Amino acid sequence: MVELLVSLFLMALLTGAVMALYLDSRRHHLITDQSARIQENGRYAIALLSGELAMAGFYGTALPTDPLPEQSVGSDCNAGNWALSSANALDHVNDYAGAAAPVTSTGVSLDCLEPPVILANTDLLVVKRTAAQPTVQGGILTEDATASAVVSWFLRTSAGTAATWLQRSTQALADAQPHDPTHTYWKANAKVFFLRPYAVTPGDDIPALCAQMLAGDGMTARCYVEGVENMQVEFGIDMDGDSAVDLYRQNPTAQQLKQSLTARVHLLLRSVLPLPGYTDSRSYQLGSQFIQPRGDAYKRRVFSAMVRLRNSPASTLGSGD
Repeated sequence: MVELLVSLFLMALLTGAVMALYLDSRRHHLITDQSARIQENGRYAIALLSGELAMAGFYGTALPTDPLPEQSVGSDCNAGNWALSSANALDHVNDYAGAAAPVTSTGVSLDCLEPPVILANTDLLVVKRTAAQPTVQGGILTEDATASAVVSWFLRTSAGTAATWLQRSTQALADAQPHDPTHTYWKANAKVFFLRPYAVTPGDDIPALCAQMLAGDGMTARCYVEGVENMQVEFGIDMDGDSAVDLYRQNPTAQQLKQSLTARVHLLLRSVLPLPGYTDSRSYQLGSQFIQPRGDAYKRRVFSAMVRLRNSPASTLGSGD
């Protein structure tokens, strides 16, 4: 009996040691996996927003100072043909307070977004432009374009002729006869980037970087990156017109946005899953915003980037000096 009890005791110790080793190994694997996912998601989110900011206000071969025609798209984000207007191609909402539709620095109410789908105390970023490369040039689909029956909005530019908005499919543009070698078609792109408190379904508690974007005759939501918990944007403003940044503002006026040469983007990423045995006791700095320790089991990291606003009025004026 004594030998049996000793054997059971030793077996229990061995089993406990194996279980402890397994759980520790599993925890280490989970932390490593979530850390790698934070790194991947953060880099992608920063690259996405940096590319959009750099292209804000780009409208094909039309100069930023050229007026573009007004065009209704049906279910827009705001009255006044907002999506296909080149006015306020770069806009911003600082620290959205919730409860009502967000209002931008230029006074635009973004009615296509419902307050419950926006994380409070985070920024929203408005970018309007066309694609960097034409979809159809001289009646021929460009190398990266694909013939499709999906109808989209395009800006048609032609030397010596005013630009025009047209709603077509890439297939229709490619099949159009006769081909006009002077016409070039650029796909319209209007997006409101925001942070949503859920990634897939309400209540899943996974914050995500999303965009309300122009698609067909209305605006539709698309999410890009999970785990983005906070977004803060600061604008570098040229106050005296010497093509150099004089100050940064988190909450610029409409005039200061036009004087902006650069933007700083700060993102706070968190792990999608809580980590057993981990407590986040760190504080985080996103520009001028200080975030206190959360004390939960999610791992976090800050990602930042500075972007040159290539098509802003201030950059355009400066490049011509």
